[in-house]
Amino acid sequence: MYMRKMIRSFWHHGTQPQDVGVHLPRWRQPFFGYPAGLFLVIVMVLAHFLVKEMHFLWTPFCLVTVIVGFVWGVSPALVTAVLGFLALNFFVVPQYGLLTTNIWIDIRVFGPFVLAQFVIALLAAQNAVQQRRILVAKQEI
Repeated sequence: MYMRKMIRSFWHHGTQPQDVGVHLPRWRQPFFGYPAGLFLVIVMVLAHFLVKEMHFLWTPFCLVTVIVGFVWGVSPALVTAVLGFLALNFFVVPQYGLLTTNIWIDIRVFGPFVLAQFVIALLAAQNAVQQRRILVAKQEI
């Protein structure tokens, strides 16, 4: 029974089993983070078409990953990062012929973007674990 709770806890939240008692509002559940991430990526693509003179093209997509990661958790943040990467590649900068057969050029161009997205997702995971531990401590008091 204890092992089942621990596996369920790691699968759904990525936190320790003592944090399972924390009840988040329904809109903060990770399930709602996936459509919210998709919606925010679509908004950023549309914003790119309205604002043509952006200096850093990938910064809004990192902002979306930060928002989704801190509100809904790691797995929606990773899915949002993948959606942001695909949107950046196919809608924002499609004229440069990115994702070619020359893998080293693609790594050099997209490497910082992908690395930043994964670091953001890891920071979101750490923040979510600390926030749940604080909520558990408050409920115990």
